[in-house]
Amino acid sequence: MNLTESKMDSIPKLYLENEKLTAITLDTNVVIFFGEKREFKLRILEEDFIVSLGKLGKPMIVHFSAWSTPPKNVTGVSSLPPLINQRVTSAGISDTGELTIHFDDESSLSVRPGGTDEAYTFVGAGQIIVCNGDGTIS
Repeated sequence: MNLTESKMDSIPKLYLENEKLTAITLDTNVVIFFGEKREFKLRILEEDFIVSLGKLGKPMIVHFSAWSTPPKNVTGVSSLPPLINQRVTSAGISDTGELTIHFDDESSLSVRPGGTDEAYTFVGAGQIIVCNGDGTIS
């Protein structure tokens, strides 16, 4: 077994399949809720992430400066509301820490770690997953 296979074995599963995206909040971070009772929560701390809407959706960068109040230089957030009520068809974390979620209308959301601080936190299914800026998962 090589190092990549070993690392892949240690990456936690998100358990989001068939869950509906139920709410999005924009305060000091972008927070996305899944499940009828908001049982799953994705807090995005990376300033930029990618959203593609629909089958032919052109990837759009969403820029949201975490922790700035009020948020500064916000762009692309208009791409987020169409994701509400979409069901997750697949969700996963790559060996580099990239989190990707695909929806039933063929939209997708992707967060790539790239800073020095935490990139995202996912809470749900009895687990807390933290992705650091270097892509390590803890």
